Amino acid sequence: MQVIAESSWNWLLLAQDHRRWLIVVCGTVGLYECAVELDPAECAAIAADPTQIDQLARELAGSRAAYERRHRRDILDSPALEEAVRAWRTRPG
Repeated sequence: MQVIAESSWNWLLLAQDHRRWLIVVCGTVGLYECAVELDPAECAAIAADPTQIDQLARELAGSRAAYERRHRRDILDSPALEEAVRAWRTRPG
């Protein structure tokens, strides 16, 4: 697993092989994260136009209940995520 894009205090886009996950910071007073695995249509949309990540993140943050069935708590608790974020934050340049 690796981080392939980030918008600080907004979202992280993760990849592993052909799979993609979007982790979005949600909430106003209390902040929390929601992680969803992107479906093929969402993956195609962001591959064609990376600005679609921001749109998808806004949709998820604004309508978390609509994505609840797709929420992947296991990703948030994963040592692989911790390592991926560490590698992303310490990369050169």
